[in-house]
Amino acid sequence: MPGAETFLQSVNSAKQAPKPVYGVIGEEDFLRREVLEALIEYVRRVRGQPDVVRFEGDTAELAEVLDELRSRSLFGGTRVVVLTDLGERRSLLESQRDRLAEYAHAPARDAVFVIEAAKLNKNLRLSKAIAATGERIECEPLGPKPLARWLSGHAKKQRLEMTPEAVEFMVDTVGNNLGMLAAELEKLDLYLGPPEQGKKRRVARNDLEELLGFRGAADAWALVDAISAGDMRRSLEETERLLRNGEPAYKLIGLLTFKLRQLWRGAGAVAEGANSSGAAAAAKVPPFQQSTFAAALKRYDLPACRAMLYELSKADRKDAILEVEQALEFLVITLCNDQAARRHA
Repeated sequence: MPGAETFLQSVNSAKQAPKPVYGVIGEEDFLRREVLEALIEYVRRVRGQPDVVRFEGDTAELAEVLDELRSRSLFGGTRVVVLTDLGERRSLLESQRDRLAEYAHAPARDAVFVIEAAKLNKNLRLSKAIAATGERIECEPLGPKPLARWLSGHAKKQRLEMTPEAVEFMVDTVGNNLGMLAAELEKLDLYLGPPEQGKKRRVARNDLEELLGFRGAADAWALVDAISAGDMRRSLEETERLLRNGEPAYKLIGLLTFKLRQLWRGAGAVAEGANSSGAAAAAKVPPFQQSTFAAALKRYDLPACRAMLYELSKADRKDAILEVEQALEFLVITLCNDQAARRHA
């Protein structure tokens, strides 16, 4: 049962016939779309241009899906039938799971059936049928190392050669949403213009700050400093200033996370005996920000950094209820109150 990363690496060179059934399962939407596109391209390369028919799980009828799977392609090639079911109430995977499992156990030879779903219990009869006659591809959110590989690999497809520092900075700033990361790469590609013949465009961290509107990364230290002092008024003023200057709220949340991770790394280095220069080096702070970093570090210890990073980790959950700018303001107020309480404890 390969993960999406393994599948995407191997499918481009695969020469064997496609399997008759695939489960593209997981909560990372962008990865599922990538795998689906790669699967269809794989079928085209091995068997010729396929007929692709798509069904939505909340509106499809079982008879229609089965009819498509058992019908011959108009051009005599392979038919690819995609059933996308993301857990709606009236779900074909819920109501007709056993019938779908019966098909998966004895699939048509000239069709490829792809079930795309955010979740599908591995103990279900349908899951076992997919494993027996086909393949399940896991599309779960990527961890730090796979995420860095994914970003670096996507950049190379656009002939962008990102330094490790640039990859880390973009992930820390934008987050692990693959769709947003892909959008930032597209923006970067447009900013840099077409590459010279046979050459890649090298991207360093300072290029991201300059070209993609991440200049707020430096200005965010003023906000971090205000929060560290427990100064509510100044914190909200700095937040408003950054928003007025065009920094999107979701990026500011990412920037706060990035700065606090730097402080957490620096505080850890200090706890092990490092001086301010050693702490800045451990946190990968550029020279022009080291004095600001050293001042902020005096107000943060490891427990404070952990507590604030925990609050930041909850910001995405608040975004589902609040507008992003409201969630940012709520977050700044919470961090400020927590730091003020620590300073007066």
